[in-house]
Amino acid sequence: AIYLAFWLVHGAATMQLAAAFGAPPSAPFAAYTFAFAAAWLIGFVVIFLPAGLGLREASLAFLLQQLVLMPPETAALVAVSSRLLLIVAELLLLLVGMLRFGVRSRPGRRLPSNHESDFV
Repeated sequence: AIYLAFWLVHGAATMQLAAAFGAPPSAPFAAYTFAFAAAWLIGFVVIFLPAGLGLREASLAFLLQQLVLMPPETAALVAVSSRLLLIVAELLLLLVGMLRFGVRSRPGRRLPSNHESDFV
């Protein structure tokens, strides 16, 4: 159920990005959702590229051109913008987590201090 929500949210986000960049609004929501999910899966399966970097964007651009009949330039812009927005969202979640829970050292390691007694 969680992954279904994940795909639906990303499909909607891809559709909104496409609309923001002037893509034709006639394509069904399912086409955007399938294009994102398939591109994500392709990027996930190729283990020698971290997070499918480049391949996921190329796959998404190709699928948007084929399924949504989007012009190549717009499809590439949507694919790259999608990656950038995901990076920003992940960094914001990291920041929220760090602010909420703080930064802790690993067990068994001490954080350096500025006490004079540490240098004796």
